[in-house]
Amino acid sequence: MRTHAATAGLANVSAHDLRHTAASMAIDAGEPLHRLRDRLGHSSVLVTSRYLHT
Repeated sequence: MRTHAATAGLANVSAHDLRHTAASMAIDAGEPLHRLRDRLGHSSVLVTSRYLHT
C-alpha cells in the first residue's frame, strides 16, 4: 500500500487513513451508524462512533 501511495505522490497515506476517510464520508453522507458498523466489521456502534466528528 505504501509503495502505491508513494508512487501516486501520497507518501504519508496508509490503508487506515483511507478506511477512516471513507467511514467519515459515509457518516457525512447520512449512512446510519448501525449499517456502517456492519460494513466495517465493528462489534459495537460505540466503536464506530469514533468516526463521528464534531
